[in-house]
Amino acid sequence: MKKSKDLPMHVQFFLPIIDALKQLGGSGSPSEVKDKLIELLSISEEELQEVYKTGVSKIDNQITWSRVYLERSSLVDTSDKNVWSLTEKGVKTNLREEDVLDIFKDIHGKFVSDKRKPKKKPEAEPPPAEGLQHKEELLSTLQVLSLASRL
Repeated sequence: MKKSKDLPMHVQFFLPIIDALKQLGGSGSPSEVKDKLIELLSISEEELQEVYKTGVSKIDNQITWSRVYLERSSLVDTSDKNVWSLTEKGVKTNLREEDVLDIFKDIHGKFVSDKRKPKKKPEAEPPPAEGLQHKEELLSTLQVLSLASRL
């Protein structure tokens, strides 16, 4: 696979995905994008067969994470799971390798800060008004029974 010397492996697909979508006319199915990436990057069959211990394809995983980052940076729209499209920003952009690292750091920083934020505990809802009426009726009945048992 053709790799950039200056980019870590986990961001190698950012620029090629943008290029692939541009060559596909601005949008394509996930499989069309992957096929175009295989062509553009000269990904070998051997590389396509590499998997993590979990059985997930390394190439598919890297493409997926790159898509997530590009989507969160508003360069690619994947609201339709069957179509990846360049946004207006994605069409106009001329990303450089330095930009790729900035995108990664920015989006990754948001992932990390979101994990560190304390989760809000849901506020207890007040009981419904009819539930209060039921309690009052029950209390009244118990009081009457208590008085009756003394007689």
